[in-house]
Amino acid sequence: MIQGNKRIYLCDLNLNPITQLNGIQTDSVNLNQYVKDIGELTFDVDEYIIVNDQKVKSNGYDELDLYMTLCLEDTGMYQLQKPTESGDGQKSYKSVVAYSLEKEFEDKSWINFKINTGAKDSLEQLASGNLNEMGFAKEFVTFCNPDKPELSFMDLLIDQIPTWSYDLDDIDARLIKKKMPSIEEQNVTLYNLCTSTIAPRMECLFLFDTMHRKIKVLAKDNLDDKEYESTVFITYRNLAQQIDVSVNEDSVFTRFNCHGDNELNIRNVNYQDNYIFNLDYFMRSPYMSEELIVKVKKWIEYRESHREEYIDLSKQWADNQEASSELQNRVPADDLYTDQWDEMNKEGLEESLKYYNTLLTSLQVSVDPNWHGAEDGNDYTGYEPWKKPDGSVDHDRYLEELKKVSNGYGGYYTYYDTLHYIIPNIEIALKNLDLPEDQKEDYVKDWETNWDLYGITELEAKQKEYNTKIEKLSDYKKPWSELTEEEKKQFTNEENYNIYHNQYNEAAQHIDALNKALEERKAKKKVYDDKIEEINNSRNNLASQASLEHSSFGFTSSDLITIRSLFHDTDYQNSNIFSTSLTTTRTEIDCELELYEDSVSKLSEVSQPQYTFSVQMDNLFEIPEFEHWKGQIDLLKFIRLGIRDDYSVKLRIIGITRNPCESTPDLTLDFSNMITSRSGRSDLTELLEMENNRGSKNSFTFGTGDSDSEKEYLTALLELMIKNGLFQHAVGDIAGGTVGQVDEATVNRLIAEYLKNYKVEVGHIVGDKAEFNELFSKYIDAEFISAQIIQGNNGDFIDFINSHIKIDKITVEQIVGPNGENFIDMVNGVIDVKKISTELITGGDGNTFIDFVNNTIQSSTIKADKITGIENSKTFIDFVNNQIATSDLSANIGNIENILSGFAGIGDIQNIHLTTQNAVIDKAVIKELIASQMSVADLMAHQATAELITLIGKDGQPTIAFKDSTQQFYDSNGNVRVQIGQDGNGQFNFVIRGEDGTTAMFDENGITKDGIPNNIIVNNMLANGTIQKDKLGFQIIEPNEHGGIDISQVYLGDGSKFGIEYTTFKETVTNDINSMNQKIDESSSYELYIEMPNGNRMTPAGLTLNARLFKNSVEVTTDWNNRYFTWRRHSNDHDGDINWNNTHKEGTKTLLLTSNDVYKGAMFECKFETDGISVSKFV
Repeated sequence: MIQGNKRIYLCDLNLNPITQLNGIQTDSVNLNQYVKDIGELTFDVDEYIIVNDQKVKSNGYDELDLYMTLCLEDTGMYQLQKPTESGDGQKSYKSVVAYSLEKEFEDKSWINFKINTGAKDSLEQLASGNLNEMGFAKEFVTFCNPDKPELSFMDLLIDQIPTWSYDLDDIDARLIKKKMPSIEEQNVTLYNLCTSTIAPRMECLFLFDTMHRKIKVLAKDNLDDKEYESTVFITYRNLAQQIDVSVNEDSVFTRFNCHGDNELNIRNVNYQDNYIFNLDYFMRSPYMSEELIVKVKKWIEYRESHREEYIDLSKQWADNQEASSELQNRVPADDLYTDQWDEMNKEGLEESLKYYNTLLTSLQVSVDPNWHGAEDGNDYTGYEPWKKPDGSVDHDRYLEELKKVSNGYGGYYTYYDTLHYIIPNIEIALKNLDLPEDQKEDYVKDWETNWDLYGITELEAKQKEYNTKIEKLSDYKKPWSELTEEEKKQFTNEENYNIYHNQYNEAAQHIDALNKALEERKAKKKVYDDKIEEINNSRNNLASQASLEHSSFGFTSSDLITIRSLFHDTDYQNSNIFSTSLTTTRTEIDCELELYEDSVSKLSEVSQPQYTFSVQMDNLFEIPEFEHWKGQIDLLKFIRLGIRDDYSVKLRIIGITRNPCESTPDLTLDFSNMITSRSGRSDLTELLEMENNRGSKNSFTFGTGDSDSEKEYLTALLELMIKNGLFQHAVGDIAGGTVGQVDEATVNRLIAEYLKNYKVEVGHIVGDKAEFNELFSKYIDAEFISAQIIQGNNGDFIDFINSHIKIDKITVEQIVGPNGENFIDMVNGVIDVKKISTELITGGDGNTFIDFVNNTIQSSTIKADKITGIENSKTFIDFVNNQIATSDLSANIGNIENILSGFAGIGDIQNIHLTTQNAVIDKAVIKELIASQMSVADLMAHQATAELITLIGKDGQPTIAFKDSTQQFYDSNGNVRVQIGQDGNGQFNFVIRGEDGTTAMFDENGITKDGIPNNIIVNNMLANGTIQKDKLGFQIIEPNEHGGIDISQVYLGDGSKFGIEYTTFKETVTNDINSMNQKIDESSSYELYIEMPNGNRMTPAGLTLNARLFKNSVEVTTDWNNRYFTWRRHSNDHDGDINWNNTHKEGTKTLLLTSNDVYKGAMFECKFETDGISVSKFV
């Protein structure tokens, strides 16, 4: 029974009492109360108790179950967890654990919590009537504003947990209408959202009145008010039983490696160093000598006294760097391209026109010092622009003011493009909607040659394009009327000539203005670049002087060892401080300075030991002498704790442990840590931060989102954007609620820088024709290889082509080697018949060299004496005579069809028939060889009768004899060698005898075996298929199944097998080509773009996304199958993303989104992936 102490009641879920629990074992009750955690109440309760000597069931025993409510009298409400029941057969009891009722906040989650993020599903965007014309929120969500509950965090919170409420008087006045930071949480419990996310960001403390289900919120500044002071002073001399003082030496760090979010660092404000240090605690004996302390102080004093100078130099550097970069990378706005307007319907065009008119107004407001805005600051409906005397808007004045902002480029070009091109073209598109093609008005496109819109990179590209065009069209330079009649014959007609002549004139007209603009940009950029170099020299000098190693500070090697030994490093990151894609180089330095100062503050806390106190003491609630202190021992109250007689500390109570139901002697108090830092001692750091600073050895991380949220919204957004040289690209994406993209010029610059030093070496490109055809068809064409990548000895490839190749075709005389030799010389010097097999030489149609020769070389076109240069032979005939022997003939050489200029029958050769038709003797031959050598004496018969005529030679020997029907031919020895006609038997025959005059080589039976000497029979004398292999006296090589000679049966002159050599050669060629392919692929740059042909706004018909793949700036989308393009969704709905991604596994180049796909807001990623290539793009 509880006598005179706190009672505990069982209540329903509406906090209404059901019964008092009378079975509690009061000595088991324990109550833990915390400021920064959920309180806990535990006890045991008996099933039966004795009442009037009767055993009765205790009140509410059976009703003690999960989520029931317990009320601790005058203290608070607690949510019951499932009790555990124990017993020994004689006695049963339940062990109860209950948590303070704010546990209900931990049991509820807020899915996709976004506040002041600017996203379409952020709370400020969803508030009724809170969007302006550009789609920005007119007002931010504040901490508490009952008049506008949709823009009040406290009211939005209560919507999530309507069983709770708040009274405006319980919300600290400092927090009323205070803007909430930008926060995004995918899935967070309400308790963690309030106490761990919002509390440190808003510097406040959430308290929960569980008796009434009310929320109270205190601001940081109020926590030090006098109402939290007390007169309690606890020492060993009065109540203290035990005082624990602890320190975690592993939590002491003297150097931070500092980082913000989005890769922000502090180098531009800290002498190009990312580390800061604090040695204050150790600048004393025994750590340092007095002499060393003086040196360290001198070093620190120099660094701090020159820091402002260094930061100023960094800002000057940033200004000049930004101006130089803008001059280099300036590009026309993407929205100048008119194709998008042709693809929009009337509704889309009108919406776009409204958007860009509002964009102009927003830029006008940004430079109008007299505009203070509507009450919410972001509504431009009441703005009156500057006017000229005639009543029209003074756009020139706005452009002048915009050009003054941030190096002269603050939103100037965005305003200019929007005013002169984008809005007029949208209006033209609206007029053209219902008109036939031949009546449609042309778009304004003179921006394409408005060189003010281009930077150096783009101008140089245009310059090369125009120069190439002028060079190619140089033949069309003169007007048709100035051409001679001979010159006119070179062209088809005047009409066609004038087409190219006009193109030449157009290019020539533009190139002068372009060159002038380019020189102006380069001159301006040089001024900035020279200034950058000067500033960097000054910065480097300061950084060197501020270095620990600089001789002016006099540190010895021993000193340096001491100092470096005291450097204990850890990483420090505060993600609340960040730079965005809109942050300029100058404003980024402001972010760096903010990060630096924050890091210095945090380092001052952790660079010295910090102490934690707890005390076990007598329960003053039960001691009459301390009755006057009872109201002062409470959460958040300060007390003094005497550690020693001469030393006490002021501490805040953040935890109390006691038994509220029984008089016990013990009471435990927990205190917040009083953190010592350069700003003094305070417990607010620990009390308000999400986690204890010393919670991690390896790093310190603060912040859960972008606390500097002004940068993400309209007012500050415009202030930053107008200072950004790439504003014209970024603003379209941001205003439309999409993610900003890197501009095209930046991408081009990155590609150019990556590839500018890369060369493809041609010293070892080897391969046969088929492989080279494949190589060139796949990889090498005019659109694939940038002229800047192919470099010759005397300039780039384009210059070489333009200066050397100006004809319709290339002859061998125009192909010159590196040493001046022509193509023929190179072929003779390189191609050796011993190294080239005819089987390796193939044509484009797959025919071999033999096929080519048979089909191309005819006897009427090539004479044998014209074929020279074969080994040691002077002519082709010499080569044949030297090479063809009987032992060299194989079966496929047995095709002898013609002997000399006559013909021979195979098997029975009767005669050689020479006629004027088949034998042609040159007149010169007759004259030189016959007529000039004959005399009358030569024709005179030595002996002549009717039966016999004998012709006698000069030597007196017979040469030819005729008798009746017989004719004989004699050799110099008088032997009959040939006889033609009737023999002694009266038979006609043809007989040829050997040198002995007796051996018959050819007789009435035909050719004898002695009649066929070597080199007599040639290929054309044999009919096809007339000689069998068994008739040959040498081995032949049988053809394989493909009709050719197996390569394994071919030997080289040195005895090695040609097949092995060829295989090695082929492998080498293949490997070299593969290596070259790899080099080409490695030098290739792939980019993926997402095109939205119908605009970036969701319509009832959906939103279409088209993936477009570019390789080295040339589109190759159609070269790849749909399956290589995959899509993934990223949102705060994790389970929904998994389901969406599973249903969209099949690749596609075109994705149609509906409102269901982006119901809760989402980003979509398209990824192109294949062997060694992976690029992705988010929208």
